[in-house]
Amino acid sequence: MTQLHATTREIIAQLQILLNHLEKASYSDSLPILQGSSIGQHLRHVIEFYICLSRQIDGGTVNYDDRERNHRLENDLIYTRQILGELSKGVANWHTDQPLQLRAIYGDTDGALVPTSLARELVYLIEHAVHHMAIVKMAVSHHLPHIVLPGSFGVAYSTRQHRETACAS
Repeated sequence: MTQLHATTREIIAQLQILLNHLEKASYSDSLPILQGSSIGQHLRHVIEFYICLSRQIDGGTVNYDDRERNHRLENDLIYTRQILGELSKGVANWHTDQPLQLRAIYGDTDGALVPTSLARELVYLIEHAVHHMAIVKMAVSHHLPHIVLPGSFGVAYSTRQHRETACAS
């Protein structure tokens, strides 16, 4: 397993940790700090990117705009945990050297096809997930202060390394 596989699984594990601390209402209720979105909506968004990649790998073209937008992922904690478990297991079978095409749609065109690879898409999904996890962490800290998330939750890997280096100096 590569570092990208391990990091992807770590992201999924961190999302599972968060889910284990939440009740249905705290997961699916809209929050003012999230401009009316819910924690569940942010997690659905992240998870659907991973699902999208997983389902489209074999076709050779990935289009993140072509997501299901499954509202069950933003409301049903048990279902969401199940999907995360399936993704965590499935990631181990992904071949990071696999070439792909990314369909990027802007405006009202069919979009552009951009050469990419599974490894590059995993890098993107990790960064995308960390970004949303940072937003979720602020919401949890503000609205659910009794929930203590790991210090690394929602922190970019480069920031972690910088902090470790700065502390060691």
